[in-house]
Amino acid sequence: RVQMEDTDPLLLANDKYVVYNYLGEGTVTQAKLGLGVQVTKHLALGADLIYYHGRTTRSFSTTVTSLMTSTQYSNAVGRSSETISRIGMNFGLQYDILRNDKRILTFGATYRPKLNLKPGNERIVYTSGIESDTVSYSNGKQSFNLPGMLRAGLFYQTHKLGVGFDYSMEQWNGINPPDSQDDVVFKNNQYYRVGVEYTPNAIDIRRFLNRWTYRFGVYYNDYYMRINGHKINDVGLSVGVGIPIKMQGFSSVNLGLTWGCRGTTATGMIGTRQFRMVRENYIKVSIGLSLFGEDDWFKRFKYQ
Repeated sequence: RVQMEDTDPLLLANDKYVVYNYLGEGTVTQAKLGLGVQVTKHLALGADLIYYHGRTTRSFSTTVTSLMTSTQYSNAVGRSSETISRIGMNFGLQYDILRNDKRILTFGATYRPKLNLKPGNERIVYTSGIESDTVSYSNGKQSFNLPGMLRAGLFYQTHKLGVGFDYSMEQWNGINPPDSQDDVVFKNNQYYRVGVEYTPNAIDIRRFLNRWTYRFGVYYNDYYMRINGHKINDVGLSVGVGIPIKMQGFSSVNLGLTWGCRGTTATGMIGTRQFRMVRENYIKVSIGLSLFGEDDWFKRFKYQ
């Protein structure tokens, strides 16, 4: 939720105080179907078919009040809903730069082409207060492009230690028009991630905790929006563990905890409107299950 106040001297001189409220909610989910091919001993290629589906709703209200009298005014209220249902692609490769019995160094990269999501949009604006009436209504398709994204990373692994670095860049510049009314422009988005994992002894039969994998990571995201020139950076750290399911095997239950901070507390002006940006602190808990065929989950015993 964002609240802005209009400080136009002309409005104040005419005994009017105007407050703008903005609220947004919703999400877009992805369903993926992937296929990979081992081209050589060190090189693998793959592709994903991605289905984007979701709905987002944005609403705003303009409240006008009198500073010195009990005069009532009609207030403007609006709501905009966007529905997305599109199919896109993602391509990737993985190459082992170094691979032997003691260590592995792997390079990976993916590329997602630009995609026009063509969201269905329904927008209504009406007045409330003394008189209620619909001011405008529209319903149809609009153009909004999801930018191309290039992502690359390196991962170094031994029997005990794993270190990874990941970089991605989304090309937001120039693919969608800026929102001049709210002074929102789109900039290329860069994402940096660094992570470390450590397993004391994966084959320790006496100490169960030595077979756990302990993980730590940090990330920084230079968000793709600039509001009135202000960045909305996202920075955080995560910790987690991988708990092996079987005594000898790769399958595990993975638990993770992420703490992050997004946004800024800047204030400023957009035209004659005063705005206040907020900083969001969040915590995310994740639970995952990794199953590997090498662990012989469905192998029938030949002897009882």
